[in-house]
Amino acid sequence: MREIDVHNLGPQGARHGADLDAVVSHAAVPFPQAGAASSAQRRRAAISVEFDARNPNHARHGAGGQPMRIAVGGFMHETNTFVAVPTIWDDFVRAGPWPTVTQGEAIRSVFRGLNLGIAHFMEKAQAAGHAIVPLAWAGAQPGGRVTDDAFERMAGKLIPALEREHPDAVYLELHGAMVTESHDDGEAELLRRVRSAIGSAAPILVSLDLHANVSPQMVELADFISSYRTYPHTDWGLAGARCAEWLGRVLAWKPHPARALRQGPFLIPITTGCTYVEPAGGLYRHLSAIEQETGVHLSLNMGFPPADIRDAGPSVTAYGETQAAADAAADALFSALLAAEREFAAHRPLPAAEAVAKAIR
Repeated sequence: MREIDVHNLGPQGARHGADLDAVVSHAAVPFPQAGAASSAQRRRAAISVEFDARNPNHARHGAGGQPMRIAVGGFMHETNTFVAVPTIWDDFVRAGPWPTVTQGEAIRSVFRGLNLGIAHFMEKAQAAGHAIVPLAWAGAQPGGRVTDDAFERMAGKLIPALEREHPDAVYLELHGAMVTESHDDGEAELLRRVRSAIGSAAPILVSLDLHANVSPQMVELADFISSYRTYPHTDWGLAGARCAEWLGRVLAWKPHPARALRQGPFLIPITTGCTYVEPAGGLYRHLSAIEQETGVHLSLNMGFPPADIRDAGPSVTAYGETQAAADAAADALFSALLAAEREFAAHRPLPAAEAVAKAIR
């Protein structure tokens, strides 16, 4: 039996004012400031995961350096539910800055050398002697809710392949803020289907965007989550690399890693979350220090308020060998996050003239 600590965001969830402009761009969205009450009541959800050692498809290979067959894929979308125009399948085909929808063996060549999680995961895992089973990958530019048609098309490329391949482990590159027509937590629904396809024993490792809205369901369904640590984002690939680097420990911490989730009771405007300045920069330095001291893996996600779902907002996730270690590391970083709430609220974008003058200096 594992326990996940969750800070209740309250019955209203992340509901914003109705006057929020329906725009896609990060910087252009006039987010409400981070000013909600900072005392959220903790709830504890006990989660049981069964392991059937008799099932040959559930054998946990990889211990002691044994090679594994690892299925890899990705489904990336950052959803602004205030945008009226939905994100359709053709948006994933056109893709914008992302590679177009890619399936099967083409993933190896299309993503080789790119600064994306799946590319770095494949490189690290193959260097460790594991066999890669490429599934499918798709990404679209930020926009309105993902249509059920688009979601089901992508799920149809991933789930049947998993059922057919019976991999020893799965790596997925996800965003963490996908909202569909039918599912407020798109990633959790996808992970639920993945878990159903592969069974309870095969580990699922996930890399997420810094702006992911991490939910209890995501933490329950995935065995390991690692998120970007820079905004503007420059470390997409490193999040995938960490998943590969931590795979050995994920397997060693049987039957599953201990994990903890803390959800902040406020929203962080995108415009105040730059990691090159305070308070965000200091929080990520603190994250690294805690990791070095404890050996626990941490992710700090700023959240994506325009998703406007219950689990929108900042969060801390921790993965360790024991529940006590995961809880202590999560609490240490979460305390720093709570203390920084007023600093996030106090920051305002500079007027254009002042910003230009400051840049010139």
